[in-house]
Amino acid sequence: MTIIDLTTFAEHSQKLPSRLLAPLEKREKFPTVKLLIAHGADIFSTMIMLSIISSCLMHSLNLIIISKGLDNFSDKTALRFILQILPFFVFNYFFFCYFMNSGQSYGMFLMKKRIHMKSKSFVSAFKWASRSTILCFSFGFSHFIEKKIWSDFQAHDHLYHELISHHEDYTVDVLSRGQESKKAATEEEIWSKAA
Repeated sequence: MTIIDLTTFAEHSQKLPSRLLAPLEKREKFPTVKLLIAHGADIFSTMIMLSIISSCLMHSLNLIIISKGLDNFSDKTALRFILQILPFFVFNYFFFCYFMNSGQSYGMFLMKKRIHMKSKSFVSAFKWASRSTILCFSFGFSHFIEKKIWSDFQAHDHLYHELISHHEDYTVDVLSRGQESKKAATEEEIWSKAA
């Protein structure tokens, strides 16, 4: 909070400027480290998922192939398969995370950050997924080339949005409903007697 000397304004009968009354805004530096850690966690998790999928696939292919002459599925083949499908797998991971989670992947969830984008927008999810894929495969160097683009990488407080924000209350008041039904029943009895 800024300290204001009120005597100077009181002596000259002046109003306080609004810039002095406004709360100080904390200007947070761009979280480059958090961005890189979030994408590192994402690429690590996709590598683990892809290695599990490829090892299961290679193991099942080795079980299906009976002849020793057809046994071409070695560890080199599995590594080549992983390296060929890795960009496609990483892009799909980011695309579906951004599209389904409104701009947040698992690494960003850990860092409590989110990309500010339109919810359920195919085009923006495609753009951000391609940018994140390029960021992962360039080892973070593409971030320094296009720093302005990543300014939409913002803090996101889950507790505020899920717990503290206003929710409509749809509770049923049983007593008032019971009294209304009792009143409606007595009115029907009066009308039935009158008839």
